[in-house]
Amino acid sequence: MAYAFLYTYASFDFAETMGLNLLQGRGLSRDRPRDSLAEQQTGRLIGFFTGLALLIACAGLFALATFLAEQRTKEIGIRKVLGASIPSLFVLLTGDLLKLVALAFLAAVPLAYFSATRWLEHFAYRIDLSVWMFLFAGVLALLVAFATVGYQATRAALADPVQSLRYE
Repeated sequence: MAYAFLYTYASFDFAETMGLNLLQGRGLSRDRPRDSLAEQQTGRLIGFFTGLALLIACAGLFALATFLAEQRTKEIGIRKVLGASIPSLFVLLTGDLLKLVALAFLAAVPLAYFSATRWLEHFAYRIDLSVWMFLFAGVLALLVAFATVGYQATRAALADPVQSLRYE
């Protein structure tokens, strides 16, 4: 595969040297290093802002989980006194938030598919988008949300019910 690319690139280089114009417009031409540099800079910017967005989203999700656990302190205490298990309390606290993340993912998939398809149209060599890429992103989003909310849910489920019911 690499030999075919080198052969193709070398033949275009030879054709350019001889004054033949095998490529119309852009493609494997002398502009390739400049285009590659622009793509690398764009990739770095996208990576930075993606990380920043994930950090802000995780902080917001953590704050929402903390708020919901504080609001349901009395309910959690009563459930524990009545014999609720820690896993059932964990599911109670994380279920609603994970459903919201899944709903957001389902809303984001069409937008991501169409924008990625339009972006990839500008490349001579491109990949086809497949379902597994989006499923991987969805599972990763659920895992990040689960890890973010799971800590707070575990802390609320393991709390002493006497402390939560004492001042109510």
